Parts: sequence; structure tokens; C-alpha cells
Amino acid sequence: FFFACCGYVMANSLVCVAAPAEIGQSFAALTTDIFHSAHFDKNHILRAHVSFSQAYCLLWQDPDTGDLDGRRSCGALQAGLICAILLDLACLDRVVITSQEKQMLGGLMKWKAPSVSVVDPTPTSSYLDEALFTKLAGSKKRTGRSLESLFMDNFDGRAAKHVLLELAQQGIVRVERGLCGMKKFPTIDRTPEAELKASLREVLLDDVEPDSFMMCLIALLEHTDANLFSSRLTKPHFEPADYANAKPVLQKIAQRVRSCWVEEEECEMVSLAAQDANM
Repeated sequence: FFFACCGYVMANSLVCVAAPAEIGQSFAALTTDIFHSAHFDKNHILRAHVSFSQAYCLLWQDPDTGDLDGRRSCGALQAGLICAILLDLACLDRVVITSQEKQMLGGLMKWKAPSVSVVDPTPTSSYLDEALFTKLAGSKKRTGRSLESLFMDNFDGRAAKHVLLELAQQGIVRVERGLCGMKKFPTIDRTPEAELKASLREVLLDDVEPDSFMMCLIALLEHTDANLFSSRLTKPHFEPADYANAKPVLQKIAQRVRSCWVEEEECEMVSLAAQDANM
């Protein structure tokens, strides 16, 4: 039993290509780019059938076995989910992502460090609270917290459990106890995952213009997979020949999302307005 558990952990620890600090920096930049993107349309995204974090977990999870490879051992997969949860919270106007100016050597070296601020500490009354928001809203530093450190503090795999327990409550997956006490979540209702896969195929293979939700989700999936030795979130859902055609489109859409920024001053005005409304 001991060696079986060790083998399970080792098999899932060999998928990341970057060190934790690099992952924290990388996903902090990704979250900032998506949040500030002109394609991040919160009102449209909220009309999607699933949230970013639910879609992410459905594409990550093996529907037959219920496994999430790397849930406790792969920083990139964990960071991708934290990014998805932050975007869900941003859509609900609970947090904003900004950049704080940092400097060294008397101002000779200057750079902008991504940060997250809670603008409305009201609980969401959803799985997002247990997954991340309760901890974030209860922190002593609710404003201007380093986004990189937030990722570094959440490489524990716990967020995935709360997302999947919510999917279990919706009857989409069921809960089983697996090896070493790890919960597994095999799929019961494959409709939401099938719809996600169909949308991905339409966009990546059939040249269908993606909506705001799908564009931002694709940017998240592409970046996460780029930090793995082998794609875990997109490639398994395509035939090999199809994926070869889909990958360049995937990368192109991700670049569109990340290169099309709304001015940060506009986001800061929204942040201040939200704070005033909750005072």
C-alpha cells in the first residue's frame, strides 16, 4: 500500500516544467492579462452554463475514473484552477486585479507587480467561498495582496475538491474514495463536458468565432498546458491529427486575449466604485 501511494504521487509529480516561484509569476501575469482584456466581458461570462472553475475541472478530470492527475503535486494545474476561481470572483465583482509599481536601487529599477484586492467581502454563498474567497476576504491584507504569493500559498489541491463537490451536488459527478484516501469524481452526467468539448472543437477546428467565456477559457487552458510536459486540458479531448490543427488556433486566440488590454485606469475606477458601494 505504501509503495502504491508513493508511485501515485511520483507519477503525478513529473508533469510540471517550471519551479513553483516561476509558476506563481507566470499565472499572476496570466490572470492580470485576462482580467484586463477587452474580451473579459463579465456580464456575458455570467450567462455561461458553467463557471470558469467548473469548466476547468471538467476538462481536467478523467470522466471514467474520476481522477485529477496532479491535483496535489502539480503546481501548474493547481495554479490554473486558482486563476479560474479568481476570474469567477472577478465576474461577481468580489475582487479586482491591478498592478502595483515596485522599485529598487532608489528607483533605478522599476516594475509592476500584479496584485489582487477584495472590493466586496460579502460571501458569494457558493462553493467559491470555501474554495478561496473566505480565506481571501478574511486576510489581513485584503487590498493590494501580491498575486504571485497568493498562487504560492495555494499549491495544496484543496480548491479542486470544493469545485468538484459542487459539481457532485449538481448531479454532474459522484464522489468515490480512491487510493490513499484521495477522493475521485467520476462523471454521471456527461452533458456539460460534452458541450464544452463541442464548443472547443467548433472554435479550434471549424473557425467559429468564440464568445467571451470561451476566449478567456482558451487563454487559461493554453497557458496551463504550456507549463506541462504534455497537454492535460486540451489535447486529450482531440484526435491526434485534429489536435495538430487545433493547437495553432488555440495559441492564436490566447494571444488575442492577452494582448488586447483595457486601460488599467478604467479598472481602478470600477474598483473604487465597487468599494464605495460597499461602504
